[in-house]
Amino acid sequence: MIALLLSLVTIAGLHQSPVPNPLADGLLTKPSQIKGIPTYVSRELEKRQCLIPQITQDGFHETNIIHGEFAAKGQQDWAALCSKGEKTSVTVVWGGQKRCTSFLNEIDNEAPPYFHIISRLTPKEILHQQKQNEESTAIPINHDGIDDGWFEKGSLTYYCYQGKWHTVTGSD
Repeated sequence: MIALLLSLVTIAGLHQSPVPNPLADGLLTKPSQIKGIPTYVSRELEKRQCLIPQITQDGFHETNIIHGEFAAKGQQDWAALCSKGEKTSVTVVWGGQKRCTSFLNEIDNEAPPYFHIISRLTPKEILHQQKQNEESTAIPINHDGIDDGWFEKGSLTYYCYQGKWHTVTGSD
């Protein structure tokens, strides 16, 4: 009887679905494994213990690490989605003296972080979004912003101006 019970437990254990592992499945990636980013950026992100959510769906692939002029025209900065434990935030590695806070929009990982996506918006694209959403701002838009949203859902654009993040309603 005990042997039969042990056999049933063993068989039941064999038919259980494996626990998903986003790191092993390539959904979360160490910064040093992402091609095309400078070593100083990947080192800084790894020092902050970041894992970067990856999106691959229907031929679309997004690494969720971007570069642009996020604080001032001519200054090259890098931004990444940083998943750390139960939280994900946008984190910025600044390329010069102009900057805002390095972390913004920290959220709980209620939804899988690999559906979260960031992209760079040019000043022209930000101004177009403002016009589309019938928004205006008193600040000049003359460098890039960070669009932060969910795959195939709405977003919010962050714009660094005089050391503070400002928001513009993003796309749907």
